[in-house]
Amino acid sequence: MTGTRSAWIRLCLAFGCIMTAACATGTGPANAHFFLERSYIGPVAHDDTLRYEAQAAAHIFLLDGLNGAFGKLSQDPSSNWTGAFRVIVTPMFRIRQLNDSSAAVRTPSFLPRLSTEYLYVTRLSEATGPSADLRFSPVLVRGVRLTLAHHSNGQAGCFREGFDPIDRHANECLPRPGFDTNVVRLNRASGDFSSTFVQLMVHTTLMNRREDDRPSHSFGLAAAYEYHLRGIFGALSEEQRELYGSWRARALGEGMQLVGTQCDDGESRPWHQNLSCAFRGRARVSGEYERAPENPGPLAVRVKPAILPWRGQVELSYVFTRLLGTGVFVRWHDGQDYYNIDFVNRHRAFMYGIMLDESAIPRIGPATR
Repeated sequence: MTGTRSAWIRLCLAFGCIMTAACATGTGPANAHFFLERSYIGPVAHDDTLRYEAQAAAHIFLLDGLNGAFGKLSQDPSSNWTGAFRVIVTPMFRIRQLNDSSAAVRTPSFLPRLSTEYLYVTRLSEATGPSADLRFSPVLVRGVRLTLAHHSNGQAGCFREGFDPIDRHANECLPRPGFDTNVVRLNRASGDFSSTFVQLMVHTTLMNRREDDRPSHSFGLAAAYEYHLRGIFGALSEEQRELYGSWRARALGEGMQLVGTQCDDGESRPWHQNLSCAFRGRARVSGEYERAPENPGPLAVRVKPAILPWRGQVELSYVFTRLLGTGVFVRWHDGQDYYNIDFVNRHRAFMYGIMLDESAIPRIGPATR
């Protein structure tokens, strides 16, 4: 019970911090997100070994020139594009609570990252109107993002079952007497998993612009490549690299639609339409496919069943404007598990639950309006 209570306290504190950040964003310059992680919590259907999975991701923008770029594009008829630089720090963690007698949160994932990106903001139609408030639609936002990231599970045990550490940090492990070293099973209870990697992402998002300077819908695509470094803090050990591999390639896509945009026109309407306006928000559909190396080392060919070199997911979410981006989601995932040391397993799961989407709806217009 103590473990359960402690896990729930940590989870509630994390979500409280993120909600505080979301509230602060609502009163200051808003940050629009492009292919950034969202926070969620929910049960995993058809998996009776888990009570729930949760992720907390708070994106802190140390520098964000996107709003200034939108303002410049709306007041400078001489150029149809401008640029913006961003620096983002993301403390993030992911947990799964097991559905066993102790209700343990086993090997949580810690995923901090530091990102820098440059955005190219382009108007695709001819601008009309006065130079102080140009009118145009649609807008294309293209970006290049470089990220330094870390992924670990905070454990200090030997990576494989049947091995014992020869030092207190488990940096080196030897097989127990009589253990068959041809058997490759990972220590999922306390085995160490750690990697530090760099990721390069290119992304593009097309959005329209309404009369109130907000986009009512958008569509985006992205591609990313990550390489897991050697000789750096928290790097993959060579034993882990033989199973996990040194790289990942990823393709992503998403579409967004605002719901209830007519509620801002100031017109009177029947009570049932006013009721529907109370639930206005943002619908989003997204998909992701990831590829990893197949049999990256001699150890990998001895794992049965074989480690899958791919994973994919599709997600649908709806968040409410009056709840500061809090809403609901459903997700289908299949392929290699993304949960640290569980990557050797296939994770086929349907999830549903509560989501927090911190992304602001961008304002494409003069900053002085």
